[in-house]
Amino acid sequence: MDDEKLFFEIVATTITKHPDWQTGLIMSMQLGVSIALEKHIKEKVDLAYALAAMFPYITNVGAKTMQPGLAALADFFKGAPIESDIRHLMEVKGE
Repeated sequence: MDDEKLFFEIVATTITKHPDWQTGLIMSMQLGVSIALEKHIKEKVDLAYALAAMFPYITNVGAKTMQPGLAALADFFKGAPIESDIRHLMEVKGE
């Protein structure tokens, strides 16, 4: 039996025996989801800032091949001063 299936079986059995623990279970699940989302968001932010640090070094050829990535980076920094710089690079070097 794999770990996931075993875990769900233990949770189901425990909640069946202790239905009053359901609130605690739901709160624990919400906390787990919150922590996972925070980690995911932080990883995306770290990646975006790393890509932004590389921005000044992007060549004409690089910009042509990076259009989807540059668009995503510009969308991430929407409203920040670097957004217009990225979009300008896409227009000039993406031709």
